[in-house]
Amino acid sequence: MALRAALAVCLLAVVLPPALAQLGTTNVTSANGLGLTPTIGQYLDNPGCNAQSGGCIWPTDLAEFSSGALFDIRVEVHSAMNGSTAHTVTIQNGAAGTPQSLDSYFGVTNTSSSPYTYTYVSDYSGATVRNNSVGEYWRNVTITDPGTYTVTLTTAGGQVTKVSWTIRPVTTRKATNVILFIADGMTVPMITAARLVSRGQAAGKFRRPMYMDTMPYVGLAHTSGYDAIITDSANSATAYNTGHKSAVNALNVYADTTSNNLGHAKIETIGEQAKRRRGMAVGVVSTAEIQDATPAAVFAHTRRRDDKNFITDQMFFGTNVSNGAFSVVSGKGLNMEVIMGGGGAYFHAPKSLNSQDYYGVAAGQGYSVALNKTAMYAAAAGGASKVLGIFHEGNMDKWLDRNVYPQNIAAQKEYPDGSGRAATDQPGLVDMVNVSLSVLSKNPNGFYLMVEAASVDKMAHALDWERMLGELIEFDEAVGYALAWNAARGNDTLIIATADHGHAYDVWGTVDTQVFNAAVTANASDAEKRKAIGVYQAAGYPGYTNEDVDNFPDTWAPRYTLAQGVADFPPFNENFQVKMSGVRTPAVPAGGSNFSTFNASRPQTYYVANPKDSVGGITQNGNLDPAQSQGVHTLTDVPVFAQGPGSIALARVQDNTRVYFAMHDALGLSSSDSTVTPDTMSTMCAQVRGF
Repeated sequence: MALRAALAVCLLAVVLPPALAQLGTTNVTSANGLGLTPTIGQYLDNPGCNAQSGGCIWPTDLAEFSSGALFDIRVEVHSAMNGSTAHTVTIQNGAAGTPQSLDSYFGVTNTSSSPYTYTYVSDYSGATVRNNSVGEYWRNVTITDPGTYTVTLTTAGGQVTKVSWTIRPVTTRKATNVILFIADGMTVPMITAARLVSRGQAAGKFRRPMYMDTMPYVGLAHTSGYDAIITDSANSATAYNTGHKSAVNALNVYADTTSNNLGHAKIETIGEQAKRRRGMAVGVVSTAEIQDATPAAVFAHTRRRDDKNFITDQMFFGTNVSNGAFSVVSGKGLNMEVIMGGGGAYFHAPKSLNSQDYYGVAAGQGYSVALNKTAMYAAAAGGASKVLGIFHEGNMDKWLDRNVYPQNIAAQKEYPDGSGRAATDQPGLVDMVNVSLSVLSKNPNGFYLMVEAASVDKMAHALDWERMLGELIEFDEAVGYALAWNAARGNDTLIIATADHGHAYDVWGTVDTQVFNAAVTANASDAEKRKAIGVYQAAGYPGYTNEDVDNFPDTWAPRYTLAQGVADFPPFNENFQVKMSGVRTPAVPAGGSNFSTFNASRPQTYYVANPKDSVGGITQNGNLDPAQSQGVHTLTDVPVFAQGPGSIALARVQDNTRVYFAMHDALGLSSSDSTVTPDTMSTMCAQVRGF
């Protein structure tokens, strides 16, 4: 009976969590703000501002905030819609509250912009221009009292725009630390394929679970932004780090209609809150350029993720005061204890901001600077309290090239100091997690660490399935390392493994490459080549083995491979075999100038299948806009695995912003009390369920 009662409690905890009011119960049919009234259609330059409104408010309708978090407010009035830029803006706490001006409520005087021209490009056929638009910012404001707030913009023409904001209740701290693992672009079918090639099957059953499989709580997360149904990594990583929706290419800002990328309304990240409110350590690890969207979302604020020189500068100096400073440690930005990844080209001339030597800047701020694996481990062994590890000029090389085809790395000149040497001593993701945990765990106040396996996504874009799966298996190994580390210290850390968006990848059978290649040699038709693909019972089992039980296939070129791919693709050729000479380039420019059918003022390069890639493969004609050279992101919900204090909150279907709130609440960042209270519910329910 006791076990049955405990199970019932756990089921209720998952289905009806204690803080149900915090988990998205807003009556969306009653709201009439920007967030719920988009103009239906396709938009090339959409900042999330309703094309039919006379004004806009950011943060958007239905935004949720953790109590005490810092944020900016942006209000715009478009005079072409209402004839005047005169307006009032008020905020009201609850239905019975008294509306107050934002200046009065926050005690902050707004900064107004001069009239400017706002050009809204609606589609390929033309543009709508609004003249004499004006806007205002209220910088670094906060709301501490939980509840529902209504912000109302009233124009001189009588148009009213309202948004509703929710400030969530304060929670007590449950976790000492939080580790957020992001396998960029990962989906459930990818995990299934990785499990198959790394663990194998017998009698229809997988021989062993992946490490993610052992985490007790599993959910799904929706990934759309407020500007479109399909997200990018900047937008989705913003949701994870701030709890707010954003727009494609935007990092921790609400994208407005102005042209200053660094001036948009900013939102405080969980790392910034952890540092400001708790004095916690912060770390960021990625196999991409450290300025890339997902790692940059830990610390950067910009409308354009490609501002990589500015993002590098923000890493060490924060955002500048004139654009709304979010500099937690005076003069040092977020002052993270661990920074590891690629992107060395932006640390030195000519790509660095003003040709600044950011390795020198980092050393001056107390970092031990490591440009290879050997130096990274030496820094940790020497007791470094802050480590900057940059291991490649661009994105770090893939697991498959580092471990199976190292000749591909030796042929490149990507050492991160710009010296033209090969970067042959790069750490793996497990290495970087190992050193990160040793450095970050020195802080008695705890830490927040974000770890990204970036090239799961990058290889899915490139249609390079073997490298994609290698990156995913390495990601799982890093998760396993962290789980073991957490168990050894009493599971005081919330660990989350998820993705920021997905790709339309799946497996539909196997391919006999011997038969396939014989058809290629005979110059046979694509129909003959397709006879090598086995489906249903003809699929049998692929030839990947793992005799040394290191969780990576012993060979990536067996006779029987996977029939795998995505539902969206440019023109390309497919032979279902690993490319041993390096990353695939599936499509190349068609040559000459191509223009949109509707708008010749917006030139585009069209792409065709790369004749040098997957030679002899089955030709796929493409089903994307011809200007796309790779696969694209999809709408799919992404998996969320969780273990440790506060993990039960993620065992549901949810918006991606819930990941932020689960981390924030586990750390109790809104509470004045930093004492850790054990999370008996997550622990008990995991035990009841056999974990």
